[in-house]
Amino acid sequence: MHKVLFGLALCVCTSSALASPSDADAQPVEGEADAAEPLTLQEKMDLVLQEPFMEGAEVGGLVWNLETGEELWSHQADVPINPASVQKVITTLAVLEHLGPKTTLVTHVNYDGTITDGVLEGNLYMVGGGDPTMVIERLWKLAADVYAAGVERVTGDLIVDPSILGDGSSIPGWAGGTDTDRAPPYEAPISGFPLNYNSVTVLVQPGKEVGASSEVRISVPDSYFSFENTALTGEPGSKTSLEVARKDSNIITVSGSIASDASSHYSYLSVDKPTPYVAHSFKSLFETLGGSIEGEVKSGKTPTTVERLVTHRSDPVGFQLSRMNAYSNNQIAEQLLRLAARKALKDGSSQGAVRLLEKTLKDHGISLEGAKFYNGSGLARNARLTAKQVAAVYNALYHHPKWQWEGLSSLSIYGLPGGVQPRNKEAEYLGYVRLKPGTIQGVLTLSGILFCEDEDEAYGFVLLSQKLKRAWPARDSWEGTMQAVWEQCPTPESN
Repeated sequence: MHKVLFGLALCVCTSSALASPSDADAQPVEGEADAAEPLTLQEKMDLVLQEPFMEGAEVGGLVWNLETGEELWSHQADVPINPASVQKVITTLAVLEHLGPKTTLVTHVNYDGTITDGVLEGNLYMVGGGDPTMVIERLWKLAADVYAAGVERVTGDLIVDPSILGDGSSIPGWAGGTDTDRAPPYEAPISGFPLNYNSVTVLVQPGKEVGASSEVRISVPDSYFSFENTALTGEPGSKTSLEVARKDSNIITVSGSIASDASSHYSYLSVDKPTPYVAHSFKSLFETLGGSIEGEVKSGKTPTTVERLVTHRSDPVGFQLSRMNAYSNNQIAEQLLRLAARKALKDGSSQGAVRLLEKTLKDHGISLEGAKFYNGSGLARNARLTAKQVAAVYNALYHHPKWQWEGLSSLSIYGLPGGVQPRNKEAEYLGYVRLKPGTIQGVLTLSGILFCEDEDEAYGFVLLSQKLKRAWPARDSWEGTMQAVWEQCPTPESN
């Protein structure tokens, strides 16, 4: 089957720009055709640039035929623009090529000493494999496996070894300033043994009566954290105003008030020291199973003389890429890219990750001119890519001789659970679009592939914009853009 694929690279589009003239403006004149000629794709895209929200924004765009290379429409396609999370498409390509979709990330629990009648006279070593999807449920399973393997009591220490990627480093390109002070989960550090994406969920509920302290819970065993809770329970119907923050490494502060009839309030905080976080969580979970660890909880290297006790394997990397793109998860992006760089370049640092992105572009003959990478997620104020560069990456994925379908299927389906949700629930193209959006302050980006009902034809699109005065209202333009692309598809009757 011969497929014809068109790509669209532009910045932001709007449904109003694509609307037909009003009835008053479109009165027929005797002798003229009953209906005006429909706008061409080029005319629709040109109208987008005239929208009020585009004033002062930097825009670059390109429409091209991926089979022939013919450019159908172009506007500043060589201008570098912040790609935000659209950059994860390049990370997807790099990870597929250098780590592989079938790869699983392995976490080991080892020991030294002897095990007799359920007692380990020695130390327990937890060796991280860099698995970004290690969550509390899987850590509980790891603790249960240790208990089931015959270890109920450890007389020595619990030692966590994160050396595969280190013991918690920030994502370059964004860290610092008020964002870091607020400890947002999207800026959680990278580590060799992460837990819950190196973040913690804080649940605040009203107290038992007006004036009582609020009740605070977290998503993991709380042996690592302490709390400073001054938030009070307010009158029914009063305004809930809470501030939840992290002080130092492991003190969670809660202040303000929550109405007595308010629903639960959720906040999400990053954890700046992942290794003690995972170690204390494991110890607490092990104790709930009836086990005990009598020594210290700490980080360290695993000796070469240890014995293997249990092993946990992650989901395949291909599944993790789907989660990364569906939820635009920065930790998955950075962890997987660093692991791929560690394998391909023998360098799992942030610098190695950037070098691998550059290598990936070069390997596919894509110019690096104007490109600036800081990490694998696209979370960087000064990251830059051109519309042509992003379009070329989609071209490489679509035509990839080995990982074509793995790459395309890693993008979420627009309108289905787990992906971006549409405002127009009746749009004809729902279910036909594989999507990867992105946004940071003043930046709005979108990319993906729209498959026509006729399976022999599909369109790719990449939308980039920066210096927008109001980025969120421009999200309404996404559906107008996809509608314009959908209208390029042949109708079933025409086939």
